Amino acid sequence: MTTRDRIDGVLIDPDENGFHLILSGEERDYNFTLDQQAATELHAAVATEITPWLLEKDTPRLRALPLDEVYELTDPKHPDYHDTMSEVWDSRPDK
Repeated sequence: MTTRDRIDGVLIDPDENGFHLILSGEERDYNFTLDQQAATELHAAVATEITPWLLEKDTPRLRALPLDEVYELTDPKHPDYHDTMSEVWDSRPDK
């Protein structure tokens, strides 16, 4: 029968034969001895599974900005560009 426990602490302690992976759980603590092969597999799993998840979590989500905050008023992509340039043209002193 498999039991589940929530891990709230992780410690990796080097050993002459590999590493000890010590997990502190709510129910009890776990101490695993990892040989080189297991350490390599754990490292690969962290790199491919955990690292991208952490990077996504820590990266601020991009939010859509209104066009008037993205483009300068003098940029034709600004939503008020046409009106602004029309006003400038209409207010010319030679008119």
